[in-house]
Order: sequence, then C-alpha cells, then structure tokens
Amino acid sequence: MRENLGTNDFENKAVAMISAELFFQSDCGLGEGPVWEAGTLYWTDITGKAIYTRRDDGSVTEKFAMPFEVGSFVLWKDHSLVLATEYGFQSFNLRTRKTAPLSNPEKNLLNNRFNDGKCDPKGRFVAGTLSRIRQPEAALYLFDHDQSVRQLFYPVTNSNGLAWTESGEIFYYIDTASRAVRAFDYDLENGALSNERVVIKIPESHGKPDGMTIDRNGNLWIALWEGWGIECWNPQTGKQIARIEVPVARVTSCTFGGLHYETLLITTARQGLDSAALAQQEFAGSIFRARPGASGYPAVHFRSDSKI
Repeated sequence: MRENLGTNDFENKAVAMISAELFFQSDCGLGEGPVWEAGTLYWTDITGKAIYTRRDDGSVTEKFAMPFEVGSFVLWKDHSLVLATEYGFQSFNLRTRKTAPLSNPEKNLLNNRFNDGKCDPKGRFVAGTLSRIRQPEAALYLFDHDQSVRQLFYPVTNSNGLAWTESGEIFYYIDTASRAVRAFDYDLENGALSNERVVIKIPESHGKPDGMTIDRNGNLWIALWEGWGIECWNPQTGKQIARIEVPVARVTSCTFGGLHYETLLITTARQGLDSAALAQQEFAGSIFRARPGASGYPAVHFRSDSKI
C-alpha cells in the first residue's frame, strides 16, 4: 500500500500522471543500472550479486552470477562489460563469464562501494561511489579510454543518477543525500566539471532521488526511493511535469528502450522491506515499463585505447 506522500503536487493538473506495468517479475534485492541494447535489457541486482539480461519479447532471460556487488556497468566490445563494483572497476566477459580487475581508486575506503555509472558522450565510464555508513566520504570518478582513473567530484555521500544533454556540454548529477539534481558544464575533451549549480530540488515528501535518465526534450526522469514512482522534471525551469506510478515503494533507476526508445524500463528493490511491506508489494524487486510519451537515447559504449 502506498504511503501518504503528504503533498498535493501529484494532483496538480499540470503534472501528467502515467501508470507503469509489470515487464518481468523478479525478486531482486536491489535491482539497478538498467541498460538497453539491441532488443535486450541488462540490469544488476547489487545485493544479489548478479547481472541479468532479458529479451524484449520475453524469449530469453539469463542470469550471470558475480563474485562481488556490481553497482553499475557499461557495454564494451567482444561481448564484454566494464563493471563498477565494490572492489573498483572490473571487466566481465559474457561468454566466458570471467572477471578481471582493472582499477580500484578507493581500495582503502572499506565502507564504500561503487554505485551508479554511465558512459559520457565520448565513451568514458563515469561512475560514483557511496558510503555504506552514510558519511560524505564518497566521490565521482572517470574511467578513461586508457584505463586511468581520476576523481571528478568530491565529497558525496551516495553517488547516484547521472545524465548528459544531447550536446554533451551539460552534465546532470544526483547525490541522493542532497535531494537535489546538480548541473555542471562538462568539458567533452577531458571530462572536467565546472559551473556547479542546483537545478532541481526534490521535496522530502516525494521520496529520495536515485537513478536518472534524460529524454530527447532534455527532461530528466528520476527514480524515487520510497517514492513509489518515477518523476519527470524540467531542469530549465526546475518544475515537475509528469509522474509514473509504480506499485512498489523502492524505485531505483530507469532507462529508455524499445525499438524507438519510447519505453521507459524501471528497476526496483525489495531490500529492507519487512514481511508486511512485502505482502503489500508482491512485485518489489521486479522490472516495470511505461510509455511516457517521450523518447530517449541509445546507451553509449565504453571506448578503450587497448583491449581489456
């Protein structure tokens, strides 16, 4: 049962209301990091230590067991992924099912793990960490073409959603603890951030901002942990313009997929829900989808100077 969100914002006639439907029933503890590629959805169950794939037509669902928690990943080449894990950046081959360590910039921060991440428009993997003890000791990193790593932003507590405008010149970023979406000018040549500003503030009653994606109109679709949905916000005005209702409380991330990238695919979690909550949210940890009347972009693949 959805809790009282304590606001009339969702009843505002200016906010379009959309309902999500079940795409794939699963029991992910912490479903996250959805990526769409060639008719297949990829996602991670962080606490379940697994990566899943599922064809759009439901014909094939595959589970890849992991030896560690995978916060996010990006597609590469030769059936490989680059992972952001609790032990830093790793490679994973989908055919051999083997992993290999690449770089761990926080090997001395034992209370941290990598969380959300995506490739920037130039194919560099940008991913951030979170503090398991909720301290501002985490950061945002760039894993470059030559496999070097550098810090882009510090400090953060729970690095989460990220997105770039179509031009790549503006970068949007969520540290969940701030309940805000920050914008930065983004240097496409070196990934440097500048001109930080807050463009969206998520009211406490809406839930906690988690993963995020951007549509072709430049609007941001933000997953809300304990918010029972996805909200669309215009970063130019700072106003909410749509909401997707999801029948579970812990909504974690989203990405556009489908033939024309007009379907929003949504990950959720069941982690931390007690038996009473699970009885009311039978599809917690499942994947949902919605047709919000907007479309997104294909995932950018990692581009490396050498073979991993």
